[in-house]
Amino acid sequence: MITINNILCPVDFSTHSRQALDHAIVIARRYGARVTALYVMPSDVAIYSADDVRVQDAVTLIHGDSDKVVFDLQSFVSRESASDVDISITVRQGRAALEIVHEAAALQADLLVLGSHGRTGFDRLLLGSVTERVLRTAPCPVLTVPAHHPDAVPASPVLFRNILCAIDFSKSSARALDYATLMAQETDATLTVLHVINKDFEPLAVHPMPEMSEERLSLADYFRWREQETRRQLEVAVPESVNTYCTVRKQIVYGKPAAAILDVADAQGCDLVVMGVQGRGTVDIALFGSTTQQVVRQALCPVLTVRA
Repeated sequence: MITINNILCPVDFSTHSRQALDHAIVIARRYGARVTALYVMPSDVAIYSADDVRVQDAVTLIHGDSDKVVFDLQSFVSRESASDVDISITVRQGRAALEIVHEAAALQADLLVLGSHGRTGFDRLLLGSVTERVLRTAPCPVLTVPAHHPDAVPASPVLFRNILCAIDFSKSSARALDYATLMAQETDATLTVLHVINKDFEPLAVHPMPEMSEERLSLADYFRWREQETRRQLEVAVPESVNTYCTVRKQIVYGKPAAAILDVADAQGCDLVVMGVQGRGTVDIALFGSTTQQVVRQALCPVLTVRA
């Protein structure tokens, strides 16, 4: 069972962050969680001197301009508030990605919900350095809601009914699969577990073939072996017992990973994509840039990223 007690939702007063807050509220309602709406002021605008300003905890703001920020944030949240969901607001000052991650850690957040586009300041960078840093360093799973996605409130208590989980058998994707499986089981959703074989980039150092014979094997032989091995790995990764509580599809496609994931999600009408995010090394950054970031940028549905 997934436990979600605290949800952090950074907002910037844009329509995009309103959609993210919509989703945060629906998820909070299902799991009985508390939502914290976070607004980060740019570090070059000194509007208060408190280190951590929490309006509902009655921390006094120093400067007059900050009162307007708090008023605007309260107004923004109140338009989405529901009587059955506990929503608080927090204002911080500094670098957006750093403050978001710090706040998630301080709250012991179980989920971070982000809108994928913004308007000004750090918002213009939300799909660049800010989102990338948050996804790769957040201490909890991150749900990114695309700007063109419809509002989730009012909505069914079950937000995600058709889930796609793209895996590459890494530790982070194994964690993502665990998360996707639990979500699908809890909501009786359809879960598609997808692995993409990229014929344009398949280093034998990563997927070495066993020494099947002394004969020189062709590239076609290699990819036949890769598909057989992938099917075996999928069977191990997704045990048959999972089918007891949800419908599971195991799928292998050929192509460039990001494009293939997006195509499958679109073709199957998925309402959530779940992916793993690697750590902080140079190779991880390259992988992130070529796959996860592209999916987050272009997906028509929310994308949940999970670190190992």
